[in-house]
Amino acid sequence: MRNSFEYYEKYTTHDSSMTDCVHSMLASRIGDLQKAYDFFRKSIQLDLDDLCHNTVDGLHMANAGGVYMSVVYGFGGVRIKEDGLHLHPGKPKEWERFSFKLNYRGKEVEVMVGEFLEIRCKGSMEVIVNGKRHNVYEYLKIGY
Repeated sequence: MRNSFEYYEKYTTHDSSMTDCVHSMLASRIGDLQKAYDFFRKSIQLDLDDLCHNTVDGLHMANAGGVYMSVVYGFGGVRIKEDGLHLHPGKPKEWERFSFKLNYRGKEVEVMVGEFLEIRCKGSMEVIVNGKRHNVYEYLKIGY
């Protein structure tokens, strides 16, 4: 994955509103959090700073969804696999903490990434963090 990312990054023109958020997710996935953060910043600034000079025509809503995905699937490292909910979080050094919510198998799950990884849900569930299984009953706080 790293080789493909590094190869295609050189040749991608980044003239689509979706490339920065996708590159952010992939950079997170290969562990390059600084590059992931840089792509993330460009992605969130797209409409705020009118980087394409076309915001007058409307917002780039797919990019807005991509920004959310950059946080959840990128920095949060969320993967849903046959054996359960996986997290492989990575926090950019520029952030003190971040959080997001998702629904997994009918449960609302809140994930907070800061000095520790904190997970809240109603009832109990199992989560796999960096390859290690953990039981969550309402709340779990662990180092990651």
